[in-house]
Amino acid sequence: VLGETTAVVEAVIQHGMKTSAYLDALISASRPFPDAAMQPAFDTLDKPGAILAVGFGRRSDRLDDVLRIFHDAKPDSETAHACLHTLGYLGENQPSVLAALRGHLDNEKTGWIAERALLRINPQEALEVLAQHDPLDPELAITLFAINRDTSAFKTLTQTLRTLDSGNARQLLAGAITNLPDEDLKTLVQQPTVAQHLRDQALAPE
Repeated sequence: VLGETTAVVEAVIQHGMKTSAYLDALISASRPFPDAAMQPAFDTLDKPGAILAVGFGRRSDRLDDVLRIFHDAKPDSETAHACLHTLGYLGENQPSVLAALRGHLDNEKTGWIAERALLRINPQEALEVLAQHDPLDPELAITLFAINRDTSAFKTLTQTLRTLDSGNARQLLAGAITNLPDEDLKTLVQQPTVAQHLRDQALAPE
């Protein structure tokens, strides 16, 4: 069924935001989907499921339509959610797309979707933008570092560590120990902020 593009499009339109994000990785059909398969979505682009179908079908030629709908939608609506997911699926590294995603990073309900879309489209952009958010989620900080192991990535990790309470700081370092290669860990613990945190933890009373 997943190889039949029309069936995929119709199912996504029907289920809307209940559609699992894992579907994207399971689709075996070549993309972009052809016009004949996408027509039901094109005819109902006011529906969140139709917007998602544009993303699953990789129809980047409809990017302007998605952006227009996104800008007109209420920030917390299912339509806005669908547009953010679709911008990530389409993966178009364009200023208008990056600006739209950045504009939702502070939204409590949609910020996480914008974060992941940025990571998918432009990891370096994500690193630079998300590093400015205080506090940065520890798990995301490690993910960003894993994507881009350079000086700015170390800066992101150490800046994040500085904003966290002791419990979350331990979580960040535990995640780094679990996920980073030994050579990267060696470099990380040599960073002044990290070294100071480790000294403070060693001297802290039980």
